[in-house]
Amino acid sequence: MVIEAVRAAYGPRAPRIAVDASGAPLRQCLRAAPDLLKPNGEELAELTGLSNGSELEADPGAAAAASATLLQSGVGAVLATLGSKGAVLTTNHGTWHGRGPAIKAKSTVGAGDSALSGYLLANLRGDSPKHAFSKRWPMARPQLPSLEPWFLPLHKRLPQPSP
Repeated sequence: MVIEAVRAAYGPRAPRIAVDASGAPLRQCLRAAPDLLKPNGEELAELTGLSNGSELEADPGAAAAASATLLQSGVGAVLATLGSKGAVLTTNHGTWHGRGPAIKAKSTVGAGDSALSGYLLANLRGDSPKHAFSKRWPMARPQLPSLEPWFLPLHKRLPQPSP
């Protein structure tokens, strides 16, 4: 697998690895414990067997609990995108839920990719997970051409799910 090969080749200098995939590749990468996993609600349900995608997308607390189970398997952090309910970031340091303004979406194509890239850029700048996820994190901007640039407001910090 690519993740193991990169880590074996670079040892302690290996880059951090983020994965945004679906289906069999997503399930396979879980064994390699990537530094960041970016599932949507359906993918999160598929990985964890907890609930179904629609229920996880409707309930950020349930998505946070499902994400926490992935941390127990060795994943460093989970950025779960939840459609109109925003996103949940779960790390060993906490869990946060962010939600953008209510809009009528014309298309959601690329929104998860935009969310991931915004988070990664903020993380590379050295922002803490909380700050990378909140006011400094541009969320899905390319998908919202009719809006001025905006940032995902930190909706609330969620209680840390019990393992």
